[in-house]
Amino acid sequence: MKKLFNVAVMFAALATALSFTSCETTDEKSETNVNEQQLPELNLTEKNIGQTFDFSSGVVNADGENYSGKFKVTDVNVSENSVTFEITCKATGDRKHEITLSDAGNSYAMVGEEGNIIGAKKAVADAAADQVIFVLLGANRADKTVCTITSGTKNSTLAANGATETLFAVKE
Repeated sequence: MKKLFNVAVMFAALATALSFTSCETTDEKSETNVNEQQLPELNLTEKNIGQTFDFSSGVVNADGENYSGKFKVTDVNVSENSVTFEITCKATGDRKHEITLSDAGNSYAMVGEEGNIIGAKKAVADAAADQVIFVLLGANRADKTVCTITSGTKNSTLAANGATETLFAVKE
């Protein structure tokens, strides 16, 4: 009888221990993104070479997928206002697209006719503003110590022609 009582007490103790749950939950996503901001422009210098940034664009493909993803900064030349990127996004099947934006060449990252991400000149971007992902600010930029990329919506001509907003994820 005493043995049966001891077994019952141990079973009760075990059942009690297993039935308690924590009242606090951990939201890992919110912890990892606590120090992250979504900004419509991003300043880049040579110190950013090798860094990868997330971007979220309003441009969509025929299947309704956003041209949002990541880009890696592979080169920055502030004196020439030139930046080279490797861009990947789900809308293009995660293929890498390497583009260079500069004052001397293409200043607009946008979706081309084949659905690939391309560099384009002003006239092309103005005619298809809804396909512009981001823009390199030109020689008249206020701060000549950085290269600045912005959402197409920050350009009044593109905004008037239907550009969608792009946001860049920046960790503080």
